[in-house]
Amino acid sequence: MNAAQTAPGDQPAAQSNPNLLNAEPSKHRELLQAVNESALAVRNGWVTFVAMMAFFFVAVAGVTHKDLLLDSPVPLPIVQVKIELTRFFQFAPLILVLTHFSVLLQYAMMARKTRALHAILLAEEKNLGLVGTHPLRLELSSYFFVQAMAGPTRSILLGGFLRSMSWLTLGLFPLALLLYFQTTYLPFHDPIVTWAHRAYLVADFFILLSIGIFTRYPERGFWFGLLSNIRYHFFNVLLTLGVWLAAIFFSFGVATLPDGLLDKAMKQAGTMRVPQGLSDQRWRDHGERSAFWLTAILFEGRVDKIKGKVTSWFSRNLVVTDQDLVKDKDFALESGEVSLHLRGRDLRHASFDRSDLHGADLTGANLQNASLVSANLVRIKLESASMQGAVLRKSRLQWADMRQAALQNAILDEAQLQNADLRRARMQNASLAKAQMQGTNLRRAIMRKAKLQEAQLQGADLRNTQLQMAILSQAQLQGADLRRVRMQGAILSKAQMQGAVFNDAQMQGAYLLDAQLQGAFLLRAQLQGAVLRNAQLQGAVLFQTQLQGAILRNTQLQGAKMTGANLQGAVLNKAVIWQTQPPDSKAPRLIDTGDILFKPYTQNIEAKNRLNAALNKIPYSQRQSMARDRLAPILNYDRTQSWLGTPDHLVWQKWQSETRLNSGAKFRAALSDELAQMACDDMTPDAWLAEAIVDRASMRFNGNTARLFERMIGADCGALHKLAQSLLDRLKSKADRYKKLFPAWNAE
Repeated sequence: MNAAQTAPGDQPAAQSNPNLLNAEPSKHRELLQAVNESALAVRNGWVTFVAMMAFFFVAVAGVTHKDLLLDSPVPLPIVQVKIELTRFFQFAPLILVLTHFSVLLQYAMMARKTRALHAILLAEEKNLGLVGTHPLRLELSSYFFVQAMAGPTRSILLGGFLRSMSWLTLGLFPLALLLYFQTTYLPFHDPIVTWAHRAYLVADFFILLSIGIFTRYPERGFWFGLLSNIRYHFFNVLLTLGVWLAAIFFSFGVATLPDGLLDKAMKQAGTMRVPQGLSDQRWRDHGERSAFWLTAILFEGRVDKIKGKVTSWFSRNLVVTDQDLVKDKDFALESGEVSLHLRGRDLRHASFDRSDLHGADLTGANLQNASLVSANLVRIKLESASMQGAVLRKSRLQWADMRQAALQNAILDEAQLQNADLRRARMQNASLAKAQMQGTNLRRAIMRKAKLQEAQLQGADLRNTQLQMAILSQAQLQGADLRRVRMQGAILSKAQMQGAVFNDAQMQGAYLLDAQLQGAFLLRAQLQGAVLRNAQLQGAVLFQTQLQGAILRNTQLQGAKMTGANLQGAVLNKAVIWQTQPPDSKAPRLIDTGDILFKPYTQNIEAKNRLNAALNKIPYSQRQSMARDRLAPILNYDRTQSWLGTPDHLVWQKWQSETRLNSGAKFRAALSDELAQMACDDMTPDAWLAEAIVDRASMRFNGNTARLFERMIGADCGALHKLAQSLLDRLKSKADRYKKLFPAWNAE
């Protein structure tokens, strides 16, 4: 069949109006003129529509991720007019759809005239047996749509080109442009505009479907036209329908917003793990998240650190790396003004590595799993921001306002947080290893299980902070204020805490092995079951400190003041006593002081220099002066010799001798009963004291392990259900060994 021939279903005009077959030649020419005039108007509309698509394509192509972040106006080409970014992406596709609708309507009206002319000419050509050769066909407009519908006979290839022009410019290109609008704006994370883009796509699909049917069958109803299209043009219908349904699936099911309803629904069809960190290796190791497998392939590629772009075809998250986003480098630092207004923005999974955002206002912004590695965030405002899982490794956050920010599982290793405000911040399980936090305000922050190894916290304010089970090994806490801090089960081994204030702190079961606490204040601190082995407590103030069941083996207590301290069940084996003020004149019933050592503070010059260097790190002169005053008596070797024979010295000697006399089986049994009672009465949420006591008994223990185990597994032990089974199994193994070594253990 040539280009002028059509299927039976394509000849409704001639069949429905037989008078057209008998029309005079003058009427033919009038109809031809009407067709040509209509084609001229439609062609002008088509050219305008194609120009509009090119115009929009250039405008959208010029929008970068930096523009999306800063919400920069869109400069329209040629006209040189700037339009607010959100308004452009919201209404430009609507203008495109309406213009498309108008052009298609013109096509439908022109198609009716063209088909009528084609039917007349075809009837005459059949009488002569020369289909597609009527002379009037040569006078038709050269517009491709008219030529494809009623032009003279031509090759199949050229006819295919003419028909494909309509399909491409009126079907495929508008579809591609609508999807281009959506994918370009998707990293902005605006659900309203994204849903508008999907609505425009669906509306345009139904407009093209309905008007396309009427273009081919203008005289018949919709359903007749649809069935006739399927019957006579099945491949074309299948191709068009397949392309548009694929586009709608892509728009709704693939180009989704992270963690949105559609994103979660599509995960049910199959997921693929995507890295949580796009540019930081440690972040990739930290954790992963999942996405619909096609979304993961097309939208969730890693960021190329050199190019600063994702490796996938598209991106649904902002990538603005190595960018100077603040034009004036100094005004925000000096005046405190806001450099960038980004309040409340949805910036989940965004990447701002090494970019300059100093002085920006991101109050209430959503930065979950965002990457800000080595970013300049000095004086940034992040109050109430959601930053769970965010990576701020090596970022500069001096003087940042991060009050009430959500930083659970965030990584701030080696970040510079000097003088930052983190009051009431939620930082559970956050990592701040080697972070610079001198003078940082962490009052009432929640930092359970936070990792603060080697963090610099000199002079930091940690009053009422929750640091349960946090890791602060080798942290620098000189002069820090930790009043009423909750550090149950925390690890502070080798931490430098000279001159720190722990008044009323809750530190049950804390691990302070080799901790440096010279000149520290621990008034009324709760240190039951704590491990203070090898700790340096010279000159520390331990008034009314609760040390029941604590381990102070090899602890340095020269010059410490322990008036009113409770040492019931504590272990002071080889603890060093000199100028140490005892709790009271009466020896506790259960305290192991049999091997305490009496010797003054070392005269080693290097050791004194190290202590002096640590004291110099106390940032506040008043606190540093107080710590030096408390340590002064023990540093004067000649003066310390006068302590021998004083009432305090005699009290410690008395305790030592009484412990040696009472260290037999009865002492072990009484100590075990006392510790078991302390453990079972533990009312702390995670039974830190009970766990510390069981852990102590599972290792080196000077009590009756079997007796302790029997008391712990009794029905009246309230803390039993809080203890890990592995810990109880370890205690049971130690108890069984004890029974073998001491068959008469029950007699104790």
